[in-house]
Amino acid sequence: MLAAKIIYSFTFVLVLLVIGYSVYNYYNYEWLPKKPTMSSCVSEPDDFMKTQCFLTLAAQKEDIKICDSINNIEPREFCYSNVAVITKNLPVCYGIGETLSRDLCFSGIASESNDYELCGKIKDDSFRSQCQDNLKNKE
Repeated sequence: MLAAKIIYSFTFVLVLLVIGYSVYNYYNYEWLPKKPTMSSCVSEPDDFMKTQCFLTLAAQKEDIKICDSINNIEPREFCYSNVAVITKNLPVCYGIGETLSRDLCFSGIASESNDYELCGKIKDDSFRSQCQDNLKNKE
């Protein structure tokens, strides 16, 4: 049980770092063409950079269909979560299979819409409590 919490916490921190990096790149994407396009993302030879390109493009265009171009499931579901939060598209959260991305989706939309009850959809106890505490502190 303790090991699972440690692994989940580590994964959560790692995902937060990826989110931070993606958000940073959303506003400061020097490594991408100034206006990334589907063709520039598709032609990117490095898989990591290609994924980052699609993540950035999907966020900029607020187009969840772009996420389908990401090959790996975890970053693809993170992309769904990211675009859902940006567009406040709650139904997308319910379709995300990976627990951490789904929890991030619910948390992000809860924070953006000040919806305390939405925090209750988060599976991880500590993450749920953090979401609820953050919204309580906003009041």
